[in-house]
Amino acid sequence: MGNLTKRIVIALALVIGAFFIGVLGFNFVIMPWFVKLGREVEVPDVLGRNVEEAEAILSQAKLDHYVQSRIFDPIVPRGLVARQNPAPGRRVKEGKKVYLVLSSGPQVVRVPEVAGIRLEQAERLINLVGLKLGEVVWTYSGTVARGDVIMSNPPAGEELELGRSVELTVSEGTRRESFAMPNLIGLSLDEAKAIIEMKGLSLGATKSIDTEGIEKDVVLLQGPQPGELVEEGDTIELGISSQLQNQ
Repeated sequence: MGNLTKRIVIALALVIGAFFIGVLGFNFVIMPWFVKLGREVEVPDVLGRNVEEAEAILSQAKLDHYVQSRIFDPIVPRGLVARQNPAPGRRVKEGKKVYLVLSSGPQVVRVPEVAGIRLEQAERLINLVGLKLGEVVWTYSGTVARGDVIMSNPPAGEELELGRSVELTVSEGTRRESFAMPNLIGLSLDEAKAIIEMKGLSLGATKSIDTEGIEKDVVLLQGPQPGELVEEGDTIELGISSQLQNQ
């Protein structure tokens, strides 16, 4: 009886051992061999497709899919496939997973508020958010100081694609009226200075011209010339008489 039991135990142990050896052999030898012999298919091109279309195309090719991530893309519209791995045309085993990256569309930023600040500061702010300074339009303004930004186009707060340009309108200050340059020739330097100041002009360089028979400090030349159009704040240059020294 003891020998019979012993033989049964040994037989059961052999059967169980054979079973586990069979399982291991199936998993590590037979299955890999079948997989290795699996049919290859060509990866279809699903770039530019939405997820539903991509899934249907890959499923028809007996492939699986997985949406891996999303990226900003300035070309591929939002929600469409921007990248795929493996690439189209590659040959892979049936059932392989194709990883998809969807487009979030172009990256957008908000136009910063630049009205009322200097042009140089506005350009730095625009560059800081990833935009570029576009055309600068100068215009007269009675309320905004010269060199300060009046407005932007697009306006502040509007969304714009990264790298796009922002146009600025900048103040040129109060409009200055043009008028004809008065004739200063023949006047004394003091008289000429008084007229220049009264007209809102600025006296620039004065050049002495050696003369004989003419009183000292009489205006002989002027620039701009009499009758030329000038504006308030313009600079006037004069040539004045200087008596010759006796030899």
